Amino acid sequence: MFVGLGSLAVALGANHWPWWAVCVAGLLVFILAIFAARGAYTQKSIDRIAQYERVFKDLKPERKLAATYLLKKGGKDTDVDDVLDFFDSPIGNLTNRGYLDEKLVYDFFFEWIRGYWSACKEYIESQSDRTKWNNFAALYKTVIEIHKCEPGSDKKELLTGDDLREFLGWELE
Repeated sequence: MFVGLGSLAVALGANHWPWWAVCVAGLLVFILAIFAARGAYTQKSIDRIAQYERVFKDLKPERKLAATYLLKKGGKDTDVDDVLDFFDSPIGNLTNRGYLDEKLVYDFFFEWIRGYWSACKEYIESQSDRTKWNNFAALYKTVIEIHKCEPGSDKKELLTGDDLREFLGWELE
């Protein structure tokens, strides 16, 4: 990019353009580069989200195990670990590092993030390793902040009672 700007400056200078015109042209090139980089980031984030949405769909058997346990219909507490691991890494890790667009993560995964956080919060907080699922905790906070700002959202941070049972029942289907 610097070679391009240098070439532009030389080309403009060779035609005896005023210095301010060269600066304006350089600024325009810089602004266009920012827009191009933002577009590339968004496209890459969309591609990754679509990939992880497929992975999440493939976790349906693990999600059913988790929901079965959380509805107290059998299983063991570690049946939720695979789902929590998915939201911790890759989703939480990549979102926290800025590799996934937070709003896209919200759009694609909010209901599951809120649902599993609501259902597993006590289990997560009971872990002796306090660093376990930290990325998921940060991801939950991020999507909740987005949710609170969404027009027409229910503004609920946690699902409880019938809402939580409905979510878990939905996961069993």
